[in-house]
Amino acid sequence: MTQLFLQQHSRTVCAFIAVILLVSCRSLPDAESTTASIPPPVAAPEMLRFAKVISLILKHYPEKLEPRSLMSAATRGMLKKANIRIDSRPDLNIEAFKNNPLPPGLLDGLVEFSYYFDRARSMPRAPVTRQLFRYAIEAAIESLDPYSRLIKAEEVQAAAGMGAAAGLELQKRRDKVMVVGTVKNSPAALIGMRPGDMLLAVGDTPVTGLALLKIVKLLRGKAGSITTLTFIRDAEKYTAQIKRQSISQLGVDSILFDDRIAYLKVKRFTKATARSMLLHLRSMDRQADIRGIIVDLRHNSGGALSGVVAATDLFLSEGLILQTRGRGEAENLRFMATSDANIVAPNIPMVILVNGQTASGAEAMAAALQDHARATILGSSTFGQGSVQTLFPLQGGDLLKITTAHIWRANGSLLDRTAVVPDICVDPSGRMYFVDVKRIATKTAARRACPTLEILYGDESEDRELFAAIEILRGRKYMAQQ
Repeated sequence: MTQLFLQQHSRTVCAFIAVILLVSCRSLPDAESTTASIPPPVAAPEMLRFAKVISLILKHYPEKLEPRSLMSAATRGMLKKANIRIDSRPDLNIEAFKNNPLPPGLLDGLVEFSYYFDRARSMPRAPVTRQLFRYAIEAAIESLDPYSRLIKAEEVQAAAGMGAAAGLELQKRRDKVMVVGTVKNSPAALIGMRPGDMLLAVGDTPVTGLALLKIVKLLRGKAGSITTLTFIRDAEKYTAQIKRQSISQLGVDSILFDDRIAYLKVKRFTKATARSMLLHLRSMDRQADIRGIIVDLRHNSGGALSGVVAATDLFLSEGLILQTRGRGEAENLRFMATSDANIVAPNIPMVILVNGQTASGAEAMAAALQDHARATILGSSTFGQGSVQTLFPLQGGDLLKITTAHIWRANGSLLDRTAVVPDICVDPSGRMYFVDVKRIATKTAARRACPTLEILYGDESEDRELFAAIEILRGRKYMAQQ
């Protein structure tokens, strides 16, 4: 390496060290007094963002990470995303930077990263410095797990305006886009779209092969704006015009079936979910004195953990609902059922519907009610995402979403490891059979024992799992021992 490059590299390493120390100090309880005398380092805002992301991951990720491994992942990913190949290996003098309070592993990783960073930005047609840092941040996050990611500012802004939409719940099936639900009285519901339809286009834009985020952006717009939806059902192609409207975010629909069976479809958990469920149940109970409850958690990806706990608490009077375990006190929590007036029908039989798209908090609710023998779980094995993600704001409006804790069931098992296996499985032919859930030890075994139905329909006559739940609550015996 030339002397000039060595000098540049030394300055970069020193800047990184200063920024890491500044970010670390700002996270202390007495941050204002600690950092008041520290002048801000001469560094780009992108360097501050990168340092903050690395510091937050090392502090909050539930598994203790080796700092050098995390920095190496950021380095490799940055070069790969920038399509830059550097064959030479650095011969770095780590000792020159030893006189600082950084842990040795983090220091080694910083020195190595800054070497490749300086080499990359000095190459012809290299991405600008800001883009290199973004690549490094994305690569560091991607090395953690499938649920941690960087949410860009434009995504945050798009989500803030999600009230004006079509009211469709979508799922990717390979390159195809399937409707798995519609919001009651939404534009999509009013034109007759239903679960099982395949969405082909929004306006003039085909959606086959597009990422779900891009499809959602196409569906959103100003309240009152008009677009067309093209979809296919039973080999017939349909095109209909819709007017976007504000969509309720409570995420709970209800139906009162014959024989006084109450059905609740919970699409996602928010702080308002438990109250919405309670209001729906009380309304149906006033109509017919309900004798059975079905809670449909299929295609529910979770949501706010507080909402999950509150909804579960509606049906339990005592005992552990779930616990989370992470690195710090804020992540190590036990949630207990409370005995109060909100307990719903403690003696009324319950069935919980789940499938392969039931994930995270929705799985936690099903698991708690299964562990306390409060409800029969029916359907197919769940997704198996027993973890908690936390959002951290970054400069520029981006959000860092990383896993900060794992969810443990009331029976002491790790939800990530086995998912939730139904007590009664419904196979693609509609046959019901019992599953010995205590013998299932892995997610692979769970999915083999009780696979997910490929297509979910939306009414009692065609939805095999819903039909089975109603028959069970009616007391009819159509099950065969496995």
